[in-house]
Amino acid sequence: MPNPFNIGVIPDTAPLCDRQTELDTLKRRALDASNVTLYSPRRYGKTSLVKRVQAQLRAEHDVLTIYADLYRVTSAEEVAARISKAVYAALHRQEDLSAKAKRYLGALVNFRPVFKVNDQGEFTVSVERVGARPAGVELLASTMEYLGEFIENYDKPVHLALDEFQEITEIQKKNEIEAALREQIQHIHQASFFFIGSRRRLLLEMFASESRPFFQSTFLFKLEKLPKDDLVDYIVSRFAENGKTCDPQAAAALCDVTHCYPYYAQKTANYLFDLAESKAGAEDVQKAFDSVLKEEADFFKAVLFGLTLKEVRLLRAIAKDNTPSVFSADFAKLHEIPAFSAQKPLKKLARLDLVEQVEGDGGRYRLVDPVMATWLRLT
Repeated sequence: MPNPFNIGVIPDTAPLCDRQTELDTLKRRALDASNVTLYSPRRYGKTSLVKRVQAQLRAEHDVLTIYADLYRVTSAEEVAARISKAVYAALHRQEDLSAKAKRYLGALVNFRPVFKVNDQGEFTVSVERVGARPAGVELLASTMEYLGEFIENYDKPVHLALDEFQEITEIQKKNEIEAALREQIQHIHQASFFFIGSRRRLLLEMFASESRPFFQSTFLFKLEKLPKDDLVDYIVSRFAENGKTCDPQAAAALCDVTHCYPYYAQKTANYLFDLAESKAGAEDVQKAFDSVLKEEADFFKAVLFGLTLKEVRLLRAIAKDNTPSVFSADFAKLHEIPAFSAQKPLKKLARLDLVEQVEGDGGRYRLVDPVMATWLRLT
């Protein structure tokens, strides 16, 4: 029998755990042509949620939905290309090629689509430049202007999701890029834009800082972790729907070891389902979680490889210590990290969204990823 706990983006037709309120709110914002900044720690299920929102917008309201992933984007030209590719892909999915040519190819003059068929017989879409000018930020501004013209003349509502939007802050001339995007988007009134990101500090600075072009231009929407009771019910029901049973105490134990972190809960449940011949018990949960820790170890090591020795040392200390402040005398003495030497690495770890300050707990810091914290305590 197939494993019901998907790793990665959850298919549109598969059940989601306790996201109905979020789905309803985001759909309402989209249909109101409102812009939204959706943020949470990485691997909280933002992409699955947004793709579910877009699937329902298409099915229930005949909305043209466009999804562009800006992860690791390196230039203004690449931002323009990815958005253009996403538009062509959306039109290819929703309309026949002749309609696409009539509606759009004459509007977006900077890129043309390249359609190919892969080994599975599926169409893939890429884009190539048309002409040598414009370039850089000018190309991006021009592309967005043509996109706005297309949306204005399109006869259906339009929704655009820009995933990992904070990545544009890593590009040279980032301020000019933000300004160019904001300048064009503010004039597009017939569409809803979702700006999605997991490096929360970078993303929120873009929309909450008075000095930035996107200041207070969207609704801020924080995606929370899954409620334990709902997650327990979800795990138990998914087992039952697929021919096995899971003891509610086992499901509760799974929630505890994963801290109800959506990605790790789903992955541990995946291992637990495979371990159980017919029924999953509490004794199986630790085995499943150990498998997850083993598999994620290489990813955690890769994160550490990207840090300096001081940053790694501070990260390990925060994972292992509940001291109220990393600048306290007790913390400095226990971990041999003087307060003056903790300030710079702490700022870097926070910017990378690896650590966060706990609200209402005297300034204590913790790792954003609780399973990485568990791994650090064990290694």
